[in-house]
Amino acid sequence: MLSPGYDQRLAAQVQSAVADKKPIAIQLKEHLDDGTVHISSVDRDGNMVALTLTHGGVFGSQVTIEGLGLTLGHGMSRFDPHPGHPNAPAPGKRPLTNMCPTVVLRQGKPILAVGASGGVKIPNALFDVLTNFVARRDTMFHAIEAPRLNCTGTLTVGVEPAWPKVSIDYLKEIGFKVSQMESAHVGAVSFDPDTGESKGQLR
Repeated sequence: MLSPGYDQRLAAQVQSAVADKKPIAIQLKEHLDDGTVHISSVDRDGNMVALTLTHGGVFGSQVTIEGLGLTLGHGMSRFDPHPGHPNAPAPGKRPLTNMCPTVVLRQGKPILAVGASGGVKIPNALFDVLTNFVARRDTMFHAIEAPRLNCTGTLTVGVEPAWPKVSIDYLKEIGFKVSQMESAHVGAVSFDPDTGESKGQLR
């Protein structure tokens, strides 16, 4: 996935699919997950942290270190056990992860710390929030309140109730199965370096 040219090949597939009005033909199993928490925090000096921690719905590896009370994680479960899959275990590989704690800088200064809980819905939710905040220059409040879409690579797409109907109709027309869903839970804090004002938002 990190090899040279991989992103260009994916972009070409997306452009071709858009032109043909057909979803990209890939086979992935739907995956549900929970057990994640996220904290976004800022102090009076504008120091920020975005921290996401997960042990999954089965409480990590279910192995606790005697005398320490530390429960080991379940990172290996993030690999796909089927040989030949892009996310199959192999020497030197890192598994996929849903965790996306993010700190946004503007002119070298942190202005937003954001992350989410919600398993496989996390990356899509944060993509939507960051697109609105960074690319569209929405406020943190509007970026988090805006409706979100979720798709994990299958033909099943989840949208929040306020998602535009014209977009839903288009997705259905080209072959996606669209239904309403609850998004990941996004938490963020913002900081204004000029005024020192900080705000928090959770949805």
